[in-house]
Amino acid sequence: TSTRDIMEIINARAATLTNYEVLRFLKEQKDSIKPAKGKKEKGSKQQMNKSLLTVTLETLSWLEDSPAGVQEEHHVKEFAQQLSEMCQESKDDCGRSLQLSKQEVIHLINHRPGSAVEIQLLLENSEERFTEEQVEKLIQIVEECLPAPALEEEDEDVEEGNNVEKEDGEEITDS
Repeated sequence: TSTRDIMEIINARAATLTNYEVLRFLKEQKDSIKPAKGKKEKGSKQQMNKSLLTVTLETLSWLEDSPAGVQEEHHVKEFAQQLSEMCQESKDDCGRSLQLSKQEVIHLINHRPGSAVEIQLLLENSEERFTEEQVEKLIQIVEECLPAPALEEEDEDVEEGNNVEKEDGEEITDS
């Protein structure tokens, strides 16, 4: 291997990014490698590692289908603000404000949990750290601040006309 193929990790924890931030960065990278229209010159071919391009495009595709695909910077900021307020207002048994690690906040932003079970999976010792009311408040903040990605199955059912609405307003899907 040549020296240009060697990668060295200088600081493994220099920054922790949300999926939204990674998506934004990869879009910028993708845009920067596209040649400008009408400015394709023979002698100035930019060498691009095809494997890197494939990984970038596959990652972009996956992230665009995740909650990050519909998030905007203001959504993440509003979520962080409301979460901070909730943590300061809520007290534990000893009267201390609730605390979430930076990684836990990022997990919440990336995964957009919609149930208490998902909260338990994302937040360490959540059963001991949070009351049911606090978990419900956390889910409410997630739902208010972080938009949900469109679900493909629901979209397909609506397109195919498989949803039947009952009189009381509930939807059922034909199998």
